Amino acid sequence: MSFGELLLILVVALFVLGPKKLPMLAYHLGKLIRYCHHYKQRALIFWQQQYDLQESMDKAVKADRKYHSEREDKSVSDSH
Repeated sequence: MSFGELLLILVVALFVLGPKKLPMLAYHLGKLIRYCHHYKQRALIFWQQQYDLQESMDKAVKADRKYHSEREDKSVSDSH
């Protein structure tokens, strides 16, 4: 969005809402954007933690399978 488009939107908003309501609207819009950004960050952190947890579980399962297969191989070789 260019500067000219933003200026046009501001002028139209000034005519539609009037000079008394525009600062209040800008304040609440800024607050809404801050809340959205905050919750977006929290969601990103949550999903990153879930991904890391899943990755750790996958590594644990893989290590467990490797351990059990090595024990089976050792028990088979010991019995012969």
